[in-house]
Amino acid sequence: MKNWIPQQLATGGTVLSRYYFTVARKYVLNRSLPRAINSVLAKGPALITDFEVSEGIYSRARIDDNGSVCLWLGANVMLEYTYEEANSLLQKNLENARASLEVLVDDLQFLRDQTTITQVTIARVYNWDVHQRRSKQVAATPMNDS
Repeated sequence: MKNWIPQQLATGGTVLSRYYFTVARKYVLNRSLPRAINSVLAKGPALITDFEVSEGIYSRARIDDNGSVCLWLGANVMLEYTYEEANSLLQKNLENARASLEVLVDDLQFLRDQTTITQVTIARVYNWDVHQRRSKQVAATPMNDS
């Protein structure tokens, strides 16, 4: 009968780790949205922009208008697009990121409720187990009739 207690506690830990993973995803999306918004291209003779060189390190650049732009797509892939193509791609990515963030916020609310329920359940199972062990210990201790 005691075998189910560690299993219940492990299940509760799994639910909590899912919640913390989702919170981390929200943080990443919140950080990437401003960069996506700033990446949407502006037309003009020259564009002055800030770009991220490394984590937390930015540089300012002057980009002359040559009719095309190269976008880093990830996984060592960079493609050259016209301004119009790049702008539509970045707009689409921005819309997808906003939609993902909305879904993520809804999921977080549900997971927050589930986390509270899970924490209470873990505490109850643990307290029940402690109570059962104490009851067995008291029952096993001989009474002294003095």
